Amino acid sequence: YVYAHSYSIVKERLKCKSSDALKTKVEKVAFFVDITDQWLQHKQIEVKESTYEKYKYLINSYIAPKIGQLTIQNVTADIIEKFVIELLNTGNATGYQGLSPKTVSDILSVTKGILNYAESQGYRLNGNYKNISVKQFDKEMRVLNNEEQVQLTAYLCQNTDLYMLGTLISLYTGIRVGELCAMRWEDIDLNKKIIYIRKTLQRIPSESGMKKTHVVI
Repeated sequence: YVYAHSYSIVKERLKCKSSDALKTKVEKVAFFVDITDQWLQHKQIEVKESTYEKYKYLINSYIAPKIGQLTIQNVTADIIEKFVIELLNTGNATGYQGLSPKTVSDILSVTKGILNYAESQGYRLNGNYKNISVKQFDKEMRVLNNEEQVQLTAYLCQNTDLYMLGTLISLYTGIRVGELCAMRWEDIDLNKKIIYIRKTLQRIPSESGMKKTHVVI
């Protein structure tokens, strides 16, 4: 509230107060790791458990140790670019090898997602990081020729157990490993000669200290 003996003086004082308020406006500041925690809480209700655990693994293993203690304003495009190059060159746990372009691309995607979330919450970002990307090269896939496929099929049929059967199904259907591991006998209709893909199986890190991982179907 502004008080004075006349309306004109009130207007003048109000104008000065408004100007002072703009000058002393405090910019929102937070450490990157704090925004990361908020982003994870936000994502936990949006994505599958396996996806959430993957995000958390990438953050804890790579992102937080390198840029977690910087403020949001200090995470510049230059720092992110150097971070990406470091991951490609020496990002492996040994420190002597780089991570695959696919893994680095996933880490970069999570980092960008956190920065986008920070911007949506009113934090000022420093620089344009959105154009940073990781070049990926397609590797030539080794495919069995007809003779090798016949030899493998003969061996699998002669030594059939659950592992051999799984390999045989994969060979002739192209089923994913997670879908194969989640398959049950009732998913196979021998009369109609149909295999139903209904579920997938994944092993993800556990929250509790009892076991390192647990299975999710």
